[in-house]
Amino acid sequence: MTIEVGRIVDGKLVLDSGDSLAEGTRVRVWIGDTTPSVMVSDEELALIDEGRDDSSRGKLIDARAFVRELNRVG
Repeated sequence: MTIEVGRIVDGKLVLDSGDSLAEGTRVRVWIGDTTPSVMVSDEELALIDEGRDDSSRGKLIDARAFVRELNRVG
């Protein structure tokens, strides 16, 4: 899974990167507001991918433990 940003042009999704998707590619679209895009670094994207892969393997963390850790590191 990759995260892409784009706009609808003439009823079609056009990616800001200029890349095109293969015919039939399944996508999940989030319709956002017009506020500026969030800039995500390659390192942050890698962490998201790692977390997604961990959850796919069943390696999960309890929500309460997560919030405690989040509060601890501030």
